[in-house]
Amino acid sequence: MILLPLLLVACGSPDDTAGFCTEIGCVDGYSLDLEHALPWSAGDWSFVLDLDGDIVTCGTTLPFDEHEPGGCDADDVMLVRSGTALPPAEQEVDGLEVGRVDLGTVIVTVFLDGVQVATETFTPVWETIQPNGPGCEPTCRVAGDSLAF
Repeated sequence: MILLPLLLVACGSPDDTAGFCTEIGCVDGYSLDLEHALPWSAGDWSFVLDLDGDIVTCGTTLPFDEHEPGGCDADDVMLVRSGTALPPAEQEVDGLEVGRVDLGTVIVTVFLDGVQVATETFTPVWETIQPNGPGCEPTCRVAGDSLAF
């Protein structure tokens, strides 16, 4: 009987959020979702990002080739591909992840085989999140947009 009250004190009360933190993670940065109907057209896709005047180019070829993974010419930008092991009609480029938290303007231009198919300018709206609740780590600064084409 004495052990139960001691355990409750050691764990904290429901009002003590620091005693009830989960372990959900988060990543600082900007996410751009690419919304495009399946199937994506076969060919060489390139994505040119103007990140406050810093130009970054990412590219990949569809259908995906396991020996040619595609990527970006900046270490803090990642091209997110989906379905690399699926049939070509189910493969897609999901988006772009930028590991920067201070962007004011993002201009994205999309090309297929050198022909421009989309362009849009975004003004990221930054927010600070704590996915495990107030008083619980981690704290991340995030923003995101979607480009439909």
